[in-house]
Amino acid sequence: TVSGRSPPGCALLADTEAQRGLGLMNRRDLAGYDGMVFLWPGPTTEAFYMKDTLIPLSVAWFDQVSHFVSEADMAPCPPAVLSCPLYSAAAPYTVAIEVRQGGLARLGIGPGSSVALGGPCR
Repeated sequence: TVSGRSPPGCALLADTEAQRGLGLMNRRDLAGYDGMVFLWPGPTTEAFYMKDTLIPLSVAWFDQVSHFVSEADMAPCPPAVLSCPLYSAAAPYTVAIEVRQGGLARLGIGPGSSVALGGPCR
């Protein structure tokens, strides 16, 4: 589960390099989940991109003590496009959460928030 200041959401988990690299590519929907949580073993500055991602997404980044770093709205980048924009956090982070564009507020995610992860999805 994912929780900011609002009721918790349920997200897919990407905690390996392969899972983080694939992310939400080639999906037409989120299969009932609120989004995807990306976890790194330590702070990173890795940029996000939307290559082959069909759903407009918002991403929020959190530091190693779960405090909000920054957020961005990301536009789909279809397969025919050779160079997709990169989206970077304002500072190093260890957690990123992608949701349908505009969906961060519903989870209570924004400036001043922190995130709690764990527990079963309901």
